[in-house]
This record gives sequence, structure tokens and C-alpha cells, in this order.
Amino acid sequence: MPPWAASVVAAALLLVGASACGPAPGPIVGPEPPPLPPPTSAPASAPTRRGEITRAELNAFLDRGMPAFIHDVVVDRYPRRRAARFRGWRIVEFFPGDARFAGAGIQPGDVVVRVNGRPIERPDQFVQLWSAMRRAAELTVELERAGTPRQLRWRIVD
Repeated sequence: MPPWAASVVAAALLLVGASACGPAPGPIVGPEPPPLPPPTSAPASAPTRRGEITRAELNAFLDRGMPAFIHDVVVDRYPRRRAARFRGWRIVEFFPGDARFAGAGIQPGDVVVRVNGRPIERPDQFVQLWSAMRRAAELTVELERAGTPRQLRWRIVD
């Protein structure tokens, strides 16, 4: 994957929580939407995927701001829950029609659980994560694909 794609993926993952949260500061409660079927053309991949992002690329993407990013990431209206506890946000669309993200490792149906070890259930958690990314040494995304835990990890290099 080209380095610029990883930086865009990094920012996209950070915005997953913000694009789904409504104006209320607390968690959104609602019915669990039906699961998406797993993609039929998904290549087999290891549970952990690694790469690098340059700090300049990441900061340039973060400088565009959250609204520019939220436009291209669509998640379910309600978070996924397990035993009434927050589990994550299910991706519905991830930069649709943009070939730069085809190899990013995020697919419709994936449930993003945590980013850099932080939950992204509420808007304030997302904003804190967004701000912390400028100082982070790594971007780690924990997700589930068809119920199987996976991890995407990028080292942020200066």
C-alpha cells in the first residue's frame, strides 16, 4: 500500500465514531441492524496487518478537518453492542469509488472496536483521539470481521 493511502486510512478510522454519533453526548441506543454478509471477494489476510505512515502525511490529512473526512465514511446509525455493552461501529461504506482505499484493510461489514487502545463510542472520545493522533507514535485499529478479531497497525515515522 502506498504511504499516502495509509495516512488517509488512519484519518478515516479516527472519524468512524464521529460520523455515527448524533448530537447527544451519550451512547445511542437502538435496535441492532442485521449483519452484512462477509465480502465474497475478500482476500485472506493475517489477523495483524502492519505498515508505516509519515507524520507529515498524517498531519496534512488531519489538517483537512473532521467534516471533510466524515463525508466519505459511513457507519451504521446505531453502534454494535454485545450483552448491552458497546462493541464498535460497523462500516457501511469506506471511501466508496476511491481506488486509493481498496487495499487499506477496511471493508464494509467490519466493526471498528478501538483505535489506539481507546474506545470511540462517544463524540468526546473521538475528539480526544483525533487530537492525540498528532503526537502518537503508532496507529492501531482493532476491528472484527465476520466475528474474527483483527488488528491494523501503522508506525508513524517523523
